[in-house]
Amino acid sequence: PCGFHKEYITNDDHGVIFLPAEEGRYIRDVLRDKNIPDWFIEELGTRQVGVVLKTLIAGDGSTHNGGTSVQYYAKPQKLLDDLQRLLFLHGYRVTKNKHERAGYLNITKHITTEFGENSTRQIIKYVGPVYYLKTKNNTVVARRNGRVCIVGDN
Repeated sequence: PCGFHKEYITNDDHGVIFLPAEEGRYIRDVLRDKNIPDWFIEELGTRQVGVVLKTLIAGDGSTHNGGTSVQYYAKPQKLLDDLQRLLFLHGYRVTKNKHERAGYLNITKHITTEFGENSTRQIIKYVGPVYYLKTKNNTVVARRNGRVCIVGDN
């Protein structure tokens, strides 16, 4: 149903397409549920994820610290959750945050925080259940308040 109104290539090889308002509304209706399908998250290769990320940042993102850190903004929380999962599985450090009416992801590549013997530890009194998790690969991945944590289960 869409007929392109105007198309041109920019200096940085990005294609830009202008659509009449009626066709733009049609596309928005079709793409109303913005999310990333599970098959896409599970099957995409690392190079392809880099292309997806670069494209998303060009549209709704910003780059900081000479390109080592980027932010991606979006309103649909499901889209941000899906993107965080996709990027995490491909070695990115991703934290989810809120800003006014939308959310955003802080994204960096292969930067982790490690805790070990030199970490500050504090013993606190606690009364309540304590659970021990056992996994096949001895790893537990959790997300709380938009931050991902990976720990060994032994």
